[in-house]
Order: sequence, then structure tokens, then C-alpha cells
Amino acid sequence: MKKCILFLLLIPLAVYGTEYAGEYYNLPSSAITVSSGNSIFFSDLPVVFAISPVNITPDENRFISYNHISASGLFNDDNLIFSTGNSSNRVSFMLKLFHSGGIPITVLPDTTDTIGPNNQPIVDHYASYNHSNLLLNYSKAINRHLSVGFNIRADYIGFENATGFGMGIDGGIRYTPDNKFYCALGVKNIST
Repeated sequence: MKKCILFLLLIPLAVYGTEYAGEYYNLPSSAITVSSGNSIFFSDLPVVFAISPVNITPDENRFISYNHISASGLFNDDNLIFSTGNSSNRVSFMLKLFHSGGIPITVLPDTTDTIGPNNQPIVDHYASYNHSNLLLNYSKAINRHLSVGFNIRADYIGFENATGFGMGIDGGIRYTPDNKFYCALGVKNIST
């Protein structure tokens, strides 16, 4: 019976999660999300703090992590992560450099006509996409059961001749009634 109830709860959560994650699963953003700490695939890795503002662990630890992901020349993704802390507070830092090149930009030979057998899109030129991200995270345990945290992010995105720079703040709170269960609330882009 417990398995049946759990299964019935997972279906709506999976549907909602897929709908919520839809913005991330569009290329080239899917590669960015997977490498920056998709909680589904990398839930046990330290990169999850890039998504979760509350990053308190019961153990005192310090780590430096570097990973490089490349896919058949479609994109290169480099991540450098440093985190230090204990059960009462944690400070984390992440630098991400993402590059995707060779993106075909197409045009129609006859812009006055619709797409058809005699009017197929042709490659006009190739473009590149760059995304750099700097994230600072601070988390603090208020007491044994309650933790709060925030991320400060700086983003640079470039596509062809267009570039953009932005900053944002994420906030979160986590309640842990015991060692086996916790619930958390995160608010992304409190200020952008």
C-alpha cells in the first residue's frame, strides 16, 4: 500500500517537475543546467548549491572541484567550485564558463514566400553562444532545525553581436524536523 501511495504521489510531482524544467531542457540551455547541478541527476554532488541557496551539511568539510564537459564539439562547459563550512554555516563559490559554437543561422532565399519545396532555409552563417556565471553562496543554521541561505549571482551571456550582463539574488529556507526528512523553499531572482 505504501508503494502505491508513493507511486501516485510521484506522478504529479514528475509532471510538474518536467513542466517547470521545460525552460532548461531547450538547447543550448539543457547543457548548462545539467552541468551546473541538476538536482535530479547530480543530487549527491556539491554542485547542487548552484541551485539550492541553503547549503548546510551536518559535517565540517572543505572542497575544491573542477569539471569539464564537452560533447562532440557542440559545447564546452567548465565549472570551478569551492565550498567550506560546517553544520552552522557554509560559504561557497562557483565559476562557470560555457561555450557553444557552430550554431547555424538560417535564412529563406525568398523572404516573400513561405517555406516549401522551392524555398528551403539555407545556412547564412554560424554563430556562437557564451555564458559565464559567478555565484557566491552563504548559508546559516538558525538552530538545529532551521537554516537560511542566499546566492548572489553575476551572469554574462553573449550570442552573436548581442551581449547581456545581469545580477540576481536567490534566497531559501530549510526546515529539518529530524535527520531523515527536510523541506525547503527557495525563491529565485528576489532581485535582478
